[in-house]
Amino acid sequence: HFSNSYRLIALLQLALMTVLLIMWTLIFTDDLRSSQLIVTQDAILNRNGQRIEMGPVARMQDVYFLIHGVNMILATVRALMFLKFNAQLSQLTDTFSNMAGTLLQFLLIWFMNLAAFVLMAHLIFGDRLVAWATFIPALNEAIGISLGQTDYFSMMEANSSGAILFFFPFVFIQVFVFLNMVIAIILDGYTNMKKDHADKAESWLKDVVNLNPAVQLYGGFLNLMRPMRSCLPESFAAKFDHVTKSDVCALMRPVVEDWHSHPTADGKTIVDCENIDFGTLKWLLADRQITEERLKSIIDHYAAWVEVQWQPNNMTAQDQIDEVAEEQSEHDKDLQALELLLHEYHKEISSAQNLQGAITEQLDMLAEALTSDKHTN
Repeated sequence: HFSNSYRLIALLQLALMTVLLIMWTLIFTDDLRSSQLIVTQDAILNRNGQRIEMGPVARMQDVYFLIHGVNMILATVRALMFLKFNAQLSQLTDTFSNMAGTLLQFLLIWFMNLAAFVLMAHLIFGDRLVAWATFIPALNEAIGISLGQTDYFSMMEANSSGAILFFFPFVFIQVFVFLNMVIAIILDGYTNMKKDHADKAESWLKDVVNLNPAVQLYGGFLNLMRPMRSCLPESFAAKFDHVTKSDVCALMRPVVEDWHSHPTADGKTIVDCENIDFGTLKWLLADRQITEERLKSIIDHYAAWVEVQWQPNNMTAQDQIDEVAEEQSEHDKDLQALELLLHEYHKEISSAQNLQGAITEQLDMLAEALTSDKHTN
């Protein structure tokens, strides 16, 4: 469970929701919510005459809304991760997945450079400008300059030479270099995402990549309505029928080119689903990294694969013995025919070897005759 980022975010959000519920209970059961408060010119007292301190409740309320903000961010991240169920809706999350590693490494370098400039500005302007007096406000000011919110003239009044030394290198490096490099990393991630989708669209996953979100959501709606099938009209209830073995084969058609197929009139081939057994399907999908257990779970889930059951016949034991004997006789005849064919083959080889020897002998005699005539001349 803890190796999956989606589950980690879900557990973190659940923990935050528990904390928020406890804090909400504490805030709304505080004495400040009581209608029996005693308000005087000097203080606010509870019904027991004790002074009420509003500071702890106010701080708890601030933390309560802060945790609510973090919880909303986690909810947004979960919603974006949930969109991965469809390739067309998951472009943002897929882009971030492609660029996450590079972007995190780059952000580390960016923050180190930013911290160096912040310390530089703190040393130059910290004794004269409140915005640069401490690190956190100085960091906020530097980020504001990166986003275009700058007060250059205040820095010039505080230290003109230091303003030139700090401002222009900071703007060039942080805005013109680092910001554009971040944009380039995002564009690379988006390009890789589009390339991955295009490759999948040309592979056996094209039906998944090109799946319309509306169609997929409609299928999910049908799954939610399945328990109410008996209460629905028959015309609508028919949509809940299980897919068939042919439907499964049709979905897997791009990866079953080696299956038994029959040519049509236009020369194309169609899958003959009735002649495909589970063993053939398992063998064809072996190189697709689909295990036998996974394949069985898919088929069992859709209740789509029904193997032909063995039907007992009415043959007697003697009939079965005769049938086996007949098959053995046919097998023996095939062996005899094969032995006869091999014998004929060996005879042909022997004849060819004899012919080759006669031709070699004639060539030798012709060579000797030519040599004798040469010496005579």
